[in-house]
Amino acid sequence: MIEVKNLTKRYGRKVVLNNLSFDVQKGEVVGFLGPNGAGKTTTIKMLTGFLPATAGEIKICGYNVCEEANDVHKSLGYLPENNPVYSSMRVCEYLKFIAKLKGVPFRKVGSHVDEIIDHCDLDNYRKAVIKNLSKGFRQRLGLAVALLGDPEVLILDEPTAGLDPYQVVQFRKIIERLTQKHAILISSHILSEIELISNRIVIINDGELIVKGNTTELLDNMDSGGTVYMEIRISDGEDVKSELEALEDIIRVNSLDFFSNGWIAVECEVAHFDDSREALFGLITSNKWILRELRSSRHTLENLFLEMTKEKNNE
Repeated sequence: MIEVKNLTKRYGRKVVLNNLSFDVQKGEVVGFLGPNGAGKTTTIKMLTGFLPATAGEIKICGYNVCEEANDVHKSLGYLPENNPVYSSMRVCEYLKFIAKLKGVPFRKVGSHVDEIIDHCDLDNYRKAVIKNLSKGFRQRLGLAVALLGDPEVLILDEPTAGLDPYQVVQFRKIIERLTQKHAILISSHILSEIELISNRIVIINDGELIVKGNTTELLDNMDSGGTVYMEIRISDGEDVKSELEALEDIIRVNSLDFFSNGWIAVECEVAHFDDSREALFGLITSNKWILRELRSSRHTLENLFLEMTKEKNNE
């Protein structure tokens, strides 16, 4: 559905993108990630035909973006980060207007718009003036616009930015329903959302591909560590931090909070879950500390993102 091969973009001597390649297939949600200035916006502008590539090739549903622009635009739905709308129009009126611009046959405009409104849970707002919509419903309207004409490919740029947690969940449910018919590329800084919704991820930094692959597999293949949180009661004068850091599998003590009656809360970064938990329990029993809580969490997409981009920046 989306094929990017050896994509390069230069402005004079400045290389913004360097030999980038990835793909998105039908039924997939691919998270497109990178720090500010990594080249994400440039890539999206080239995918949608707003910028020409210096070198390389982009195909959308088999059509070359540079040579077959009309066919590409019919196959592609795009929700930009700053969703432009005609604020004085009503939702249904606006969608019918855009549907006609997209070439939806006149006799099908009404039923097609009704279907899209249903997909995006906008039925109660079809007569609402757009300027009166909340940020969340404006984003749903932007997604509805992207869906007009039934494109096979969707490119969504920061679709949940600025939404409250409830709106984010609702938006995620809509995206999940759309995966049956579409190939979806999502650019976002909200890594927890990408982790929940994406099948695969592509991370770029300084215009170059850093990592791509199945989200779950990439996280599983990371160092098998994470964080361990525990609450213990100790005797006065014990140097808990030094004793913890002396353990081989403890990378660092992230936080140490003291409560009343000798209780403290500790969060540690650990290298290996199994070894570190055994070592921690051994330390607790040998020191006769009282344990009332012990829980752990594995690395997340945020950890992977920070690790990969940090390695590139430190080269």
